[in-house]
Amino acid sequence: MAVVTRAVPPVATMKKIAHPNCVALVDVIAEPESIDEVCLVLELVDGGTSQPSDASGKPLPLACAAIWSHTRHLLMGLEYLHMSGVVHHDIKPENLLVDKAGYLTLIDLGLARHVARGVYISAISRPYLGYISAISRLYLGYVSTS
Repeated sequence: MAVVTRAVPPVATMKKIAHPNCVALVDVIAEPESIDEVCLVLELVDGGTSQPSDASGKPLPLACAAIWSHTRHLLMGLEYLHMSGVVHHDIKPENLLVDKAGYLTLIDLGLARHVARGVYISAISRPYLGYISAISRLYLGYVSTS
């Protein structure tokens, strides 16, 4: 029963999302005999992660054009989510997939939450500062200049 209870908020959130830069929920399959099992069928993102790596797992550098494209798609997806009252809560490289055409898609809405209009949500949490560039951290005051 716990699995079904945990699955309900992401399903309700994902049903409302329809944007090219956010993964789409295609179907929900629940076995009538087994209330503990729910299968979410999501759209196929036929590329890979936004940060490619070599055979040893070391990240490979991205071309400047790819960085700009990924940033644009990420911001468009986040703008759509936020305008819809949804906060993703789990932005990280593993949750950003790129299809073969080069379009970035936000995935894993398991931690996403609806928020009421006018509610302020902090954009930065300390555990994810590793994903913010050093210049941004310097600008935001998280890195000492001395």
